[in-house]
Amino acid sequence: MRMRTKVFLGFIGFLILIPTVVWIVGSRLPQDHVATVEARFEASPSEVWTRIADPVASADWRPGIKEVERLPDRDGLPAFREHTSMGSITYVLETREEERLLVTRIVDNTDFGGRWVYELRPDGTGTHLTIREHGEIYNTFFRFMAQYVFGMDGTLKHFLADLTRELEAEA
Repeated sequence: MRMRTKVFLGFIGFLILIPTVVWIVGSRLPQDHVATVEARFEASPSEVWTRIADPVASADWRPGIKEVERLPDRDGLPAFREHTSMGSITYVLETREEERLLVTRIVDNTDFGGRWVYELRPDGTGTHLTIREHGEIYNTFFRFMAQYVFGMDGTLKHFLADLTRELEAEA
């Protein structure tokens, strides 16, 4: 067999091997996960709440969000859709306890889902915020990427960084 043919077949084998390994590893990872981030802000609970409790206005301070549209309520719960360069995600607002607790849930997604729980508590002159993601990743490729590339808390960290920049710009 000629050298070029061997190299070509080796390259083809490599191209087949990588997705196979990703699929096998991803399929063995748990579908469910919990990720948590926390931060303290020199801003009142009211100021933090104002930013996180209005999803439509979040497009103004979250660079990754192109637009957020308010949708008709779903089963009596407020619904909204975020549009990003990666696509759109639809949410419902499950729980809203003014300046204390906010819970959103992803709906209508076949690759991933889950809830984000935002808990605020006064902390001296500022606010302590905990965001907990109770996530589900159905797609094995996304599961692999979340575990080994982005981190299970990657999206939470981006949100927290955006919120930090917004609150610091206001201060």
